[in-house]
Amino acid sequence: MFDKNVDIIKDMSHDQFGRLVASKAMREEIVDELLRDIKHKDVKKFELVDFLEHSDKELFKNFRDHNISMSQLKARVYKRRFKVDYTCFDDMVKFLDPAWLDEKERAKFRPKMKMIFGENFKPEEVLRKLKEYECNDHCLKSLRYHVINPARSQTTS
Repeated sequence: MFDKNVDIIKDMSHDQFGRLVASKAMREEIVDELLRDIKHKDVKKFELVDFLEHSDKELFKNFRDHNISMSQLKARVYKRRFKVDYTCFDDMVKFLDPAWLDEKERAKFRPKMKMIFGENFKPEEVLRKLKEYECNDHCLKSLRYHVINPARSQTTS
């Protein structure tokens, strides 16, 4: 079933696949085989067993072939079962600026984020519109200088 040279799932009908995953013992056997793959190591067995029950043939094949992640599989199953449109991070990656995906690039933004929002900020704070002085590097550095060195700012006034 998992041999790339022999894909019996491809020749199986959707109904046959549904009957195959209806059995919990069979689902567990399939999941054990899937979890042997190093790319699926972060997946929890009990979760995958449950989601496989509500999956269809195409979703399973996409997950098995690493075309979708576990988060995407969950989102697709939720959409089918509960009519909930759920977008996960892996679906949004294609719309994000590549700089936000690279850890080294994100590190460049952290000092400015800390100057604007403080050390521990909430996600909703990041979504607000920035004030004029927060968009200007010179203003931010000046404010930071005077806040960090209040004695200096008093002597220069």
